[in-house]
Amino acid sequence: MSATPVVWLSIHDHVRARGTWDQGMLEALFDQSLWRVPSSPGFTHHLDVDEVNSGGGVVVVSGRYFNRGDVVRLNRRLAQLDWVILFVTSDEENTFPLDALDHPAVDVWVMTPDPARDWPPGVRFLGSGWPPHMRGELPQQPPERRRDVFFAGQVTHQRRRQCANSLATLDGVDLTRTKGFTQGLEAGDYYRRMREAKLAACPSGPVSVDSMRLFEALEAGCVPLADGRTPAGPAHDYWTLIFAGPPPFPVIDQWTQLGDILPDLLDGWPANAVACSAWWQAWKRRWAWDVADQITARRGEIRSRRPDDAVTVLVPTSPISAHPDTATIEATVASIRDRLPAAEILVMCDGVRPEQAHYTDRYQRYLQRLMWLCNTAWSNVCPVVFDGHRHQAAMTAHTLNLVHTPLLCFVEHDTPLVGDIDLESVCAEIFDGDFDLIRFHHESHVLDEHKHLMVDTVGAQVTNWRPGVARTVQWSQRPHVASTAWYRQILAAHFSGTSRTMIEDVMHSVVEDAWRADGEMGWWRYRLGLYNPGGNIQRSTHIDGRGADPKYSMTR
Repeated sequence: MSATPVVWLSIHDHVRARGTWDQGMLEALFDQSLWRVPSSPGFTHHLDVDEVNSGGGVVVVSGRYFNRGDVVRLNRRLAQLDWVILFVTSDEENTFPLDALDHPAVDVWVMTPDPARDWPPGVRFLGSGWPPHMRGELPQQPPERRRDVFFAGQVTHQRRRQCANSLATLDGVDLTRTKGFTQGLEAGDYYRRMREAKLAACPSGPVSVDSMRLFEALEAGCVPLADGRTPAGPAHDYWTLIFAGPPPFPVIDQWTQLGDILPDLLDGWPANAVACSAWWQAWKRRWAWDVADQITARRGEIRSRRPDDAVTVLVPTSPISAHPDTATIEATVASIRDRLPAAEILVMCDGVRPEQAHYTDRYQRYLQRLMWLCNTAWSNVCPVVFDGHRHQAAMTAHTLNLVHTPLLCFVEHDTPLVGDIDLESVCAEIFDGDFDLIRFHHESHVLDEHKHLMVDTVGAQVTNWRPGVARTVQWSQRPHVASTAWYRQILAAHFSGTSRTMIEDVMHSVVEDAWRADGEMGWWRYRLGLYNPGGNIQRSTHIDGRGADPKYSMTR
């Protein structure tokens, strides 16, 4: 299926259709650097509806430049499209006459909506996002946080004066009052100072509490201090409206109380920064999926069986003695990306179990570094952070609710993939129903003591049941590809909601017991395979993240 057209539409010669500061987040959505939804054919860009040959498309307009007569003209343009997803941007004052819009198949996104307005059903909302040049100012390596709070900007109304005056009385604050928009710090210096701060003050704009500064802060890994009031009064849960739920960052009602609030926020850092960053990456992923789902509903579903489109990778991580160093998980993610360049990766970040409480500080610093890598150095990697110890099975059961692909690949954080893997053939075996799970071995061959767990052998020789895959009844949590629906069934059948255990510690005996009881028919209940292409069959290795730490007790 062809790419989805995006029309950047202006009906006035003096109004620029594309390239405004509040379109940076949209540009990232369309070039898929924000998130790549599996099977998405991407987007093409146009400056007029006449350039779109047939079907429908996405249309972006700068809303403040449209009066009712202009929307009538817009309707005539949109009538050329079978369906429309309309983004109304650049309209902080909310003057775009949405009620004049007339199209039989249109989905609408409104940027910086007035929360007090009575919006039509089905309208979705967005914040202003970051400016187009912002993400290029973020280095791949996590920065050191040298200051507590950062604010640089023009101080032009009561809310900003209140904010700046309060910040000026506090220690650890980097405060710069500027003369006007873009008249302050040079961009590189501005973003350097922001990414070196723990918290970023984000006082209201002149009309909306929204400002690009809040989105810059989220991208820079800061905890944003959002404004809860405009100069005209309360904002009526604006942030909950645009994010479709309450955000994890603080919303300030009175900036004069900042001195009372700040100690708790700094005491809660970096855990609160980790929570904000994980939530932010998840929100961006969900937004990309929401738009993709709207396109799918209008033009039909696209299903690709390419591994990058069919597989979501799950990577569990938990406290180890090497933290806050991220080298282990960086090696693992790199090994995944060598074989699945664009697949979604969900990193499941466990909480700290009581026996490892002494690791809490270093683990929080590890998570903070990990959040930066997910958002900046890597692409299509979303962290799923748990606020308490859940262990592998419970984390996986929860995270499976976020998986939209028919297959998953499970790779523990210290078990990188190695060697050549024909993932297309592996996926095809599962799609064709011959296997539910195919594992990648961590040894060069099947050890003699494990050959009794192989279903098909001739003498001492393991034989393949399908080209490149042998049948086995040995469940191991070493890297594997599996059916997502089947994995959900396995976890529901063999683990309770209170399970605090490794998946392998339960499933290895479940599968072996079925084999002992029913022979080959027992294998058919779980259909496990071992990738066996011949020669040296090692396709994963072990960095041994646990090291000298003991294996703690678990609860099924």
